[in-house]
Amino acid sequence: MDWATRTRLLLHRDCKQVGVDETTVRAIFAEYVKELQKNFRRETPTILGLDEIYRGYDCTVSLDDARDSGSCKAGILSWCEQVGIDPCREALPLSEALEAFSHKPLTEVRLAVKHAVRRHRRAVRQTNPRAA
Repeated sequence: MDWATRTRLLLHRDCKQVGVDETTVRAIFAEYVKELQKNFRRETPTILGLDEIYRGYDCTVSLDDARDSGSCKAGILSWCEQVGIDPCREALPLSEALEAFSHKPLTEVRLAVKHAVRRHRRAVRQTNPRAA
């Protein structure tokens, strides 16, 4: 017997013992659930990952971002090789960099991504000061 059937039978039995109708119990339970929902607070993480912070940005990450952020070029090139990114590419979309970063996190990549996002924000602010 599945959980739902067992619960229905128990409810029916308990209603008979107490002497109330099943619909009354359901109405009371529905009110109880509404009250619980008023005070329900969804838990959110206190620490967010790079992909959660930068998911909405439409920018690219390049070796120039890595260089400008002070990242080690050899470390970046080695990381690109390990995650299957062609290091000869001029730049790659942020989403692709974050996907690779989630598989193999590296401090140099994190710095390069943060630099690329800052660069993107500055460009957006210069183009449209109200947008950023």
